[in-house]
Amino acid sequence: MNPNTTWPNEQEIARLTAELLAHQASAPDEIAVAFLDPLAADLHRRFPSADFDHCYEAAGTALLATVRGENCYDPARSNLGAFLGMVATRDLQNLLAREARHKHRRIPLEFVEEPVERGNTPVQDDDGPSLDDPRLVAKRASFAPLEQTTYELLLGRDQSTGMYARVLELKGTPAEVEREVKRIKDRVKVRLRRAVGGKQ
Repeated sequence: MNPNTTWPNEQEIARLTAELLAHQASAPDEIAVAFLDPLAADLHRRFPSADFDHCYEAAGTALLATVRGENCYDPARSNLGAFLGMVATRDLQNLLAREARHKHRRIPLEFVEEPVERGNTPVQDDDGPSLDDPRLVAKRASFAPLEQTTYELLLGRDQSTGMYARVLELKGTPAEVEREVKRIKDRVKVRLRRAVGGKQ
């Protein structure tokens, strides 16, 4: 049987939100039924290289933490559907990053190579540092939540400004958002370069 991937409408979301905030006993099951399949399908659409099982797991993790009150959902800040999408995206990025570490995947060279002058071609080794490199592990442990999320996004295939803006909840004009995304990404890359002895 094909899963129902139809996203709940605004009226349904409002009803489920009210039930969640009122701690109604039926709310967790109803929210799971309404959002689980559409949320997993949305993740897979935005991260087509990710295994669907990972998308489903991330969606389930986000839902479970939200209905348990672990994610501190605030309806004044965002719609329940948008909030679940943001949390599920972070959970998927975390899951993919863990998978990569377990496979000893290497971090892309552009994270840690020295910036070069325009017109120069950098000399690159065949591989970048491993994600398990102790210097990078220690540096990631010192990251603030925003930097950790940015780092996880850098490991993904979708490097669009829109993706960063959605996950990092950036507001402003397109130009302002683009500048802020670049600033955040550059800051994380500089910290990674420093960790492995590269120049700023």
